Amino acid sequence: MTVEEAAELANTIDAKVVIPTHYGEIVGEKTDGEEFAKRVFGKQVEVLVR
Repeated sequence: MTVEEAAELANTIDAKVVIPTHYGEIVGEKTDGEEFAKRVFGKQVEVLVR
């Protein structure tokens, strides 16, 4: 799942807390967690980036 797809899913299901995983280790870049956080919207969403 790409950063864009993951953010779209989080937005679609109206997630309250999201924790992006696997970026920068297994696949993707370390900056993917930050990009994911930028793409998730909502006043009540908390994105926990490690």
